Amino acid sequence: MMWEISRVTLVTVLLMLLVPQDIHATSAQEPEDVVCETIINSLLDDLLSNITDPLPLKTPLDLIVNMDFMADLKLTMINTTLADVTEFYAQECSHDSDTKVITLTLRAPTLTLFTPAYVINGTVVEHINLHGQGVATIVAEDLDISVTGKGTIHTLNPIYMQFEYATLDLKMSSWTVNFEGMMPGTDIGTLFNEFFTEHGSEILGMIAKKINESGELLDFLNNLLPY
Repeated sequence: MMWEISRVTLVTVLLMLLVPQDIHATSAQEPEDVVCETIINSLLDDLLSNITDPLPLKTPLDLIVNMDFMADLKLTMINTTLADVTEFYAQECSHDSDTKVITLTLRAPTLTLFTPAYVINGTVVEHINLHGQGVATIVAEDLDISVTGKGTIHTLNPIYMQFEYATLDLKMSSWTVNFEGMMPGTDIGTLFNEFFTEHGSEILGMIAKKINESGELLDFLNNLLPY
């Protein structure tokens, strides 16, 4: 469906007219990057205003964790929700019209994943059996979702992005993991939560790699706008 949004168009035109065109490369941002960031934030505002927060995920989340000498686990989370999704904003957006390189980073100050029903099975260090089911909460702080690729951002109606290729990177300052019902009657559940909390960056890297290898990122980005 074609997206016609006069407010975004007006913002774009005003920025193109009002932002000085003689800003030197030493400036914090180039004029086109200011426009790009403003456009993305305007689009996010409109998109997120129609989203329920917490956001229910339609399908179960499956994660296979393979870390040499550390963990071999399969985790499934059912009826999962994401809270604070409406707090996402564009932290960085740049588009080089010559090389067609696009860099986009969205940040959420806090993102909370909750499931009332997780199931986990596998082994951890030294082949210790691990299993559990129940309620789980993961709280990520300063989560950055970055996309780097080659393509075009069209900033006048219709607004759209068209990527030729793209890669995803996930980073955060920290996260806190709490899986209840993990190995009841033992201390292993506490150790598991500490382990997952300490190795959040590696786990995010595995998730990003899985998404990049799936080929679904490109289709998602190219169908994101217009909507």
